[in-house]
Amino acid sequence: MTLAAAVFRFAVLFHQCKGAFLHPMTFRISQPFAKFMRAALAVAVIAFAQSVYAAALDSGRMLSAASDGGALVLAYENARVKVNFFRGGVVRVELSAEGFDSAFPSLLTVENGLTPEAFRPNPVKQRAETDTVAVEYARASFGLRIAGPGDVTLLKILEGGVSWEPDGSYTVKFEELIGDKYLGMGEPMPEQLVEVVKMDHNGRVRPIWNRHEPPSDLGIPFFFNPRGYGLFFDNPWRAALDFSPKHTFSYRAEGGPLRFYLFYGPDANSVLERYTALTGRPPMPPRWAAGYMQSQYGYVNEADFRGLMENFRSRRIPADTLIFDLDWFGDRFLMGDLWWGANNFPDGPAFMRELDEKGFKAITIVEPYVFENSRNHKFLKDNKMFTLDAAGNQNIFPFWSEKPAGLMDFTNPDTRKWFADQIARIKDSGVDAWWTDLNEPETDPENNAYQAGPRAAWHNMQAFLMNKAIYDLYSEKYPGDRPFIMSRSGFAGIQRFGTSVWSGDVNATFHHLENQIPVALSAGLSGLPMWNSDIGGFHGKPGAELFVRWIQFGAFCPVMRPHGNHDPREPWAFGEQSEAIIKKYIELRYRLIPYLYTLYRQMHETGAPVMRPMFMEFPGDANSVKMESQFMYGPWLLVAPVTDASAKKKRVCLPKGNWIYFWDDRIAPGAQGITAPVDLETMPLFVREGALLPMAPVMQFHDESPLDLLEIHYYPSGEPTQFTLYEDDGVSTAYLKGEYAQTVLRGYRTADSVTVIAQAPRGSYKGMPAERSFRFVIHMARPPRLVALDGNRADAASWFYDAEKQIVTVNTPPVKSGKGVQADILF
Repeated sequence: MTLAAAVFRFAVLFHQCKGAFLHPMTFRISQPFAKFMRAALAVAVIAFAQSVYAAALDSGRMLSAASDGGALVLAYENARVKVNFFRGGVVRVELSAEGFDSAFPSLLTVENGLTPEAFRPNPVKQRAETDTVAVEYARASFGLRIAGPGDVTLLKILEGGVSWEPDGSYTVKFEELIGDKYLGMGEPMPEQLVEVVKMDHNGRVRPIWNRHEPPSDLGIPFFFNPRGYGLFFDNPWRAALDFSPKHTFSYRAEGGPLRFYLFYGPDANSVLERYTALTGRPPMPPRWAAGYMQSQYGYVNEADFRGLMENFRSRRIPADTLIFDLDWFGDRFLMGDLWWGANNFPDGPAFMRELDEKGFKAITIVEPYVFENSRNHKFLKDNKMFTLDAAGNQNIFPFWSEKPAGLMDFTNPDTRKWFADQIARIKDSGVDAWWTDLNEPETDPENNAYQAGPRAAWHNMQAFLMNKAIYDLYSEKYPGDRPFIMSRSGFAGIQRFGTSVWSGDVNATFHHLENQIPVALSAGLSGLPMWNSDIGGFHGKPGAELFVRWIQFGAFCPVMRPHGNHDPREPWAFGEQSEAIIKKYIELRYRLIPYLYTLYRQMHETGAPVMRPMFMEFPGDANSVKMESQFMYGPWLLVAPVTDASAKKKRVCLPKGNWIYFWDDRIAPGAQGITAPVDLETMPLFVREGALLPMAPVMQFHDESPLDLLEIHYYPSGEPTQFTLYEDDGVSTAYLKGEYAQTVLRGYRTADSVTVIAQAPRGSYKGMPAERSFRFVIHMARPPRLVALDGNRADAASWFYDAEKQIVTVNTPPVKSGKGVQADILF
């Protein structure tokens, strides 16, 4: 390793080592120590920069610029630069030179994800352009300016700003422009354990190196800049994005290709749509994933799970999924057995049938580590399926409690095949989905190497390849089934494998609850829309107030799942008052499943997250980027979780327009900040004026009964609005063949009437109700004088006005699936 590379690694490790000095109870570090760490990091970064520029190579002067095979090719004395253009304002830049690993496979992207676009060369102006973007290049030494419409600079590589060493490590320096912010890049929580996490990484170094300190650090080399673009480095090698200097920022990698994409926006929705076209979009999750999942490290055997099932059903608390932690294979030190432990589960397949009969799905944990005690250890070692040590031997090293273990090498095709075979056996026993844990990998010794290459290149890809093995198994052996994976780590593109992620082993503190909001929003903005956290916190024992507040937040996450380390996390474990509140929010989640499932479809079609930063829905609001303690749940609901202990109020920023308080229909004008009073039962929840919210009756599990009655809540607006409800069979991949239905819901208000329409569904699917009744719930303060259905006066028994709640409820007769229905309310 060269001096520059060694100093670079030291800088990143030093920045990361904050987690090693945490207080065991509070996971906090002292401010003096934090300041020392920052200073040390700054020294290390400067040393790295000096070493690079003392020894590094650069491009040299330009020799030629030409069009070649649809690309702009720039030849320099020491390098070759290739620029490609794609529809939608996407630019790919690749630099190759001696020492670069330019042939490193692009595993992160999908083939033909982007459509090439012709460009217009202008050698005189050293420029190439399309109707959307333009690229200008320098001659003296390589540098680029990429501009958007109106020739506004989006991104600028400083002239001579690319340098590298013979070992393949390199640096790219960019100019920082006024208004630059750097949002996304995975889950940023471990970088800010002392403070509240900020979505903007400006002033910080963002390592791209998956780890678990804890909690989880899932770094992705992609960010969105609200000035109107996204930037993605197609390279899984160990790297860092350094936003700490003034006036510049840089990307530094220990190796791999120098290949990056710029996505013109101008808004985050457009950038994400193009980024996920390149890296892949999530498949539709099974519909049961929208329900409540119960987990805890400490459920040991069949009796524990029977107790859970009995409590959920007898207490009438909805739940769909039970999660099986380490004890499902009998003992934590049998990790790697990947089968039911006979002491705890004498007949695993029979017990899975029992769960299914009671309306529960099962998720089991699987890990990449195999203890020597495991029945599979010798086979894997003998067949060279573990990672390698410096001498090229199978690397057996101390893992938990210093027990010897091997780490599966997922760069080895034989390992992936063997692992997939075990998953198939478990699935055939009745398990529905997968929890891939410890896969940063959690312990990855410095002397580790992988069959495909060095640790620096393949460490970040282990979770990616682990989950890909499961997805590929489904594609080959279970093509009609939807994969659902909950993974602790991953990398760019993992979303296309049906993978959701969570924020790792967070603490049972209000501080960590507060951090979950920007962590979730950053993940969604990084192409990882299926996200959740350990409700209640994993480490420590939450009090009733903390658990209730976390449940309120979790009810509006894409996945809702409590989890903890041996301390209670059940809805009934915190007293009767808390149980009643928790039940209320779980029931609200189930009522909103038609809405959430439609958001899943939007995620599948465009990459749009379920939990949206405010600026995604309000891109013209300059203040929306700063709103990090609240979020939009799809287009209609503004969620402001309470994250302070003993809170009596919550500050909420309302964008322009009118907002309706969900709990009592009070109207609050927007374009202002308000202080909402709260008690334990209340989390501020606002509905955007014009909202059309499809809601279901409360069920004890998602498909307890057919959804043949659908409520449509309309919050009238002077501007017409619509929402397209999506439905399919909820379990199969038939939706990929067009087997689904979409129902356009429309609403509008005039001076003397309100109209709500459910158009005839377009399409069909197996199990689609032959007919359906609608309940239109119109939130309005005026009593109607007349209600009409499809132009005919409605029977007085079919509607009523609740003056106290200020709502009109209209019940329709059953409507055949090929028909629509319209309700008119006249004043």
